[in-house]
This record gives sequence, C-alpha cells and structure tokens, in this order.
Amino acid sequence: MDSIKRNSVVLRYSEKAFIYKPIKRTIIGELDGKEYSVVVREPELPAGTAAGPPQNVQVLAWDNAFYVYWELPQGPVDSFEIVMLDSLDNEIATATDIPASQQYFKFVESTTDYITNGEEYSFTVGARVQDILDNAPEVLGTASDKVPKNLVVTERRDTNGTITWDAVAEASSYVTYLYNTGTGEELQSVEVGTNSVQFFGLIKGSQYDVKVKSVNSLSGFESGLSNAVTFIATDKPSAPANYNVQVVSTEGQMSWDSVADIAGYNVYVSEDGGSYIKENNSLITGTSYTKTGLVEGVTYDGYVVAVRGDLESDPSNIVEFAIPTLPEYRYYRIKMFAMEYPGRFAISTQEIELRAVVGGPDLATDAVLGDPRVEESNPNYGRGYLAFNGAISGSEFRQPDDAIPGGWVSFDFGDAQQIAEYGIYGNDAGTTSGIKEWRLQGSDDHSTWEDIDHQTNQTGWSPGELRLFQL
Repeated sequence: MDSIKRNSVVLRYSEKAFIYKPIKRTIIGELDGKEYSVVVREPELPAGTAAGPPQNVQVLAWDNAFYVYWELPQGPVDSFEIVMLDSLDNEIATATDIPASQQYFKFVESTTDYITNGEEYSFTVGARVQDILDNAPEVLGTASDKVPKNLVVTERRDTNGTITWDAVAEASSYVTYLYNTGTGEELQSVEVGTNSVQFFGLIKGSQYDVKVKSVNSLSGFESGLSNAVTFIATDKPSAPANYNVQVVSTEGQMSWDSVADIAGYNVYVSEDGGSYIKENNSLITGTSYTKTGLVEGVTYDGYVVAVRGDLESDPSNIVEFAIPTLPEYRYYRIKMFAMEYPGRFAISTQEIELRAVVGGPDLATDAVLGDPRVEESNPNYGRGYLAFNGAISGSEFRQPDDAIPGGWVSFDFGDAQQIAEYGIYGNDAGTTSGIKEWRLQGSDDHSTWEDIDHQTNQTGWSPGELRLFQL
C-alpha cells in the first residue's frame, strides 16, 4: 500500500460500498497502466463503544412520499444516515447527519430525483459512531396513491347531504371540503375519522362540490385532493305508482301516476334479464312513454323513476312485457251472448274481420251462400256467410231469439293461421245496433274451442261502426 501511495496512485471508493455494513471497503487504483483492487478493513472502536445498527426499521408509503422510521440502536450514536435506491439500484436520495435524537426521516418528491406511484424502492438506515457506520438490513417500500377514490352521494335532503368514498389504507383521518359549484368558494371543511361525512346547513336547490384528502397522523402526510362529486341539495322524490305497460303491435305503451314537485321522469328497460338502460334522451314531462321497436321473442322488464334536480327516486313497480304469442288455429268463431238492444233478432252483426297483422287486410272475406268455410250455430237459418262476405251495408248476419245465449258463426282457414287483430261491425238495422258481449274462440278440430278474447259491455254502437280488438 505504501508503494502505491509513493507512485501517486489515484484511489476512489466504490460508489455504493457505504450502503452495506462497512466491515470492509473496496478501493480501485491504477499504477503504471494496471488496475488494482485493495480491501481496506474499517477501524474498530474499543470494546463497548460500538452502537450497533438501528432497530426495527419500517417504511410508510404515502402519495409520492416515504416516511422511514426506526428504533434506537443498543448504544449511543452520533447521527443516522439513509440511502434510498430504486428497483434498479440507482441512488435516488441520501440523507446524512440526521440527529441522533431523531428516529425518522421523510422522503418527499421535492427532496428526491423522482418518486413514482406503484414503483418499489429500498431504504438502508445506518447508525454512525465516529468513523463506523453500522447499517440495518435493507427495507422495501412501494409508492402508493393515497388520494381517496369513488366519492358517492349516498343520501341527500333539502338541507343536508351524505358522501362516502373508498377507505384508504393506513389513513388515520380524512379532511373533507364543501364548495359552491358555481363560484368555487369553500363553504365548509370537516375532518372525520371514517370514510363518510355529512354536511348540514345546505340551501335547497343549490349545487355543491365535495373533495376529500387522506391524512396519516404518524407521518403528518396528507394526500392530494380527490376528484369532486357534485350534487344538488334536495329531498329524494317519491317513486311513481301504478306503472303499467300495454303492448300494441311492436310498441310498449307505458303509463304511471304523477309525482308532485319534480322535473320529470326517466324510464329504464332491460331485455331478457340484462342491464337496465335509460330509454329517454331527455326528461319525460308527462306520465306516459312509448317504447317502439319491440322484437317478438324478447322479454322486457321496465320501470319509471321521478327526477328532482339530479336525484332520481326509487324505482316504481317493475313490469314484465313482451309481444304476445299470437293465437294460431285453423278455425275461429265469434260466440255471441247478448245484444245492446234486443229486438226481432237475438244476435246480428254487419261483418266480422280476422287479420293476421294489426292494420292488415281482412283474411276471412268473400264468403258466399253455402260456403263450406263458414258454419253457424243455427244452420237452418243459413245466413252465416254474411258475416264474412266483405259487405258492410245491408247484409248483416242474423240469428233469431233461440240463438241466445251462445249463438255463433265460424270461419275455416283450411290450415293453422295466426290472428293479431279482429274487427266487429255494428249493423245498420236501427236499435239492434251491436253485440254487447261475445268471445273470440279458436279450434284445431272444430270440436274443442279455446277462448282467445272476451269482450263485455260493448255499448253505444253507431250503425256500421267498426271496432277493432288487438290480441
């Protein structure tokens, strides 16, 4: 070693040798164009003077900052030192001459080259006595985002509102801020120990923003402010009652009872058990809505909510609806039970229509006398074909008094036929103006009949009036 010094060898410490417990250090040197490595052992203190390393070193990560803290070594120390490295062993920061009475150190973004949330860093804390640096084992910490997330307004009234958010690990408290949305003015600041806060003294109809930051009392660290959640101070409106859906062709015609003191309504519909989706682009101001484009074979569920400010009521009753499966029979008949004004004939009607689609053409027409497609309950009378001959004036189907109750007339399609709509014409014979009660029935064998539709109390007919009934 002396000969190396005499030849003016340039010596340098390895950059990271001090990170580890310095029982030895490596010196690199050059002499006459050759490189040498020399191991130099640290001097030892007299017995009883070594402090030992810091005890129980721990790291608290908090929003682009670290709080490193430890317990005192076994013996007295002059100072502490800390080295912070990233995952690639690049030195991020070094703290020296930390007073012996101080058992912590804060690494914040302003005192380091960089701290990135989600990245892992290592920390080595050493206790120094004279020229001896006794390092504790390396500890690791991952930079963590401590900004509160997912703020939700869980309850509101005209003068108060409750906000909750996801709890932040190791947060001892939260500071919450209430702002006027329009002016940005801070109105209230409340520190709470849980992830929920309730603000009082709000003004009905006013709009507010709420932001939150987390606090750790051990380190004194505070996170940044969360994103704002916005709400209007208002009582939750009542849910609409008596929500109903009537399917007409490919439309779902909805209606419900009105709710007082609201801005309007939103309608939500799901298909085949899927998620509910809002139907209307703008608030519905009335108490009805029509969903168009229903698809046969799809089952729909719907409900309506009332809206006040930006707050929706609880859902109304849920209604399931679908395009009904249309009847499909070979034979159809109208079985009649009563006339509005009984007269000479027990039953009579001008014409009966059977349609495959709503608004479509009549399929049961052009019948003639003796037509095999037509049968009636009193064949001796022989006028059944007049119910299906297409004439709507001067040729009504009639049966005498003994046809009541239950006189009927039927039509044979030859094969199974779906019917979506049927029509009844009132006759033009004065006071015998229309049927009051009847059933539409279907059969595959003209023996066993199934009820398809039942109408009662059909009154107030005008001569020749057409009334249509959708199935």
